Amino acid sequence: MKKLLLITVLALFATNTISAQDSKGYVGVSIGAALPQGDLRDETNTGLDFGFLNAGYRFDETWGATLNWGATGHAI
Repeated sequence: MKKLLLITVLALFATNTISAQDSKGYVGVSIGAALPQGDLRDETNTGLDFGFLNAGYRFDETWGATLNWGATGHAI
């Protein structure tokens, strides 16, 4: 439980997104908790989720495109 709380606090402080309401695009990075599911749930603990690149562009109010590149890691 302490690890999950620590990861949550780190995620709040480490998330860095550059955006503005009037701009059409954004670039950012992120970090968060990677929760194991399925068969891994019994074999591993909570891990880290890294978003190395989060980029997007709005064409108009309805349509846009995003590019996200990330990875997760669990200690087994």
